[in-house]
Amino acid sequence: MLRNSVSFLILFSIVLTACDVAFTPDIEPLVIEEPGDQLFIEDGIVKDTSTEELSQGSVNDDDTVSEFISTDAIALCGGGLSWGDETLGMCLAPGGDTYFIWTDEGDVKRVFADTADNNQAIFRQAVEDRSSALNAIEDQSRSMLFEAGGLFLEVVALAPACTTIVLCVADIAAVMLTGSLLAESGSSIIDDIELTESATKRADYGYCRMMGGNDDQCRTSAGISNELDGD
Repeated sequence: MLRNSVSFLILFSIVLTACDVAFTPDIEPLVIEEPGDQLFIEDGIVKDTSTEELSQGSVNDDDTVSEFISTDAIALCGGGLSWGDETLGMCLAPGGDTYFIWTDEGDVKRVFADTADNNQAIFRQAVEDRSSALNAIEDQSRSMLFEAGGLFLEVVALAPACTTIVLCVADIAAVMLTGSLLAESGSSIIDDIELTESATKRADYGYCRMMGGNDDQCRTSAGISNELDGD
C-alpha cells in the first residue's frame, strides 16, 4: 500500500512538471527604449533636433524635413524670431542653438546658430532687406492706383474747369502735382525692385556659403561681382 502511494506521488510530480514546461510562455521581455531628442511638428510631422549631428557651418542631407515647409518653421519659431518671408528667410529654432533657413518654401534646412558667422549675418540682413523692399513695392503700387485714378479724373475735368481761368489754373496745378506724385511712386518702385534683386543675390550668396560653398563658387552662383555690403 505504501509503495503504491509513493508511486502515485512520483507520477503526480512528473505530470505537474510536464504541465509547467508545456505551458511556460516563450515570450521575450518587453524593452522600452528611451526616446531621443525630437522636435514634434503639428500635423504629425516629427523632426530629430539633436544638434550633435550638425557640424559647424554645414548641413547634413537628412536635415531637410519631409513635408516641413517654411510656414511650419515660422509658426514654430514665432514671428518675433523670424526674418524674411515664406519664400526666402530664416528663423531661430526652439532652444536657440540652430536656425531654420530656406530659399524655397518647401526646402527648409537647419544650421548651427553662430553670432560670429558672417555668412549668417549676410543672409539675415539680405532677407530682411528683400522683405522690406517687397512691402514697399506693394505700398507704392496701391498709391499709384489712387494717384492714377486722381490724375484721370483731373484730366477729364480739365475742359469743363477751363471755362473759367481760376478753375482752369487750379485743375492744371492739380494735374501737375498728381502727375509728379505718380512719377515719384513709379521711380520708388523701380528702386525697390532693384533692391529686391540685389538683396536676393546677397541672400543666395550667404545661403551658398552656409551650405559649404567657397567665395568664388557662391559669387558665381549668386551673380555677384561687387562688395556684399548693403545697398
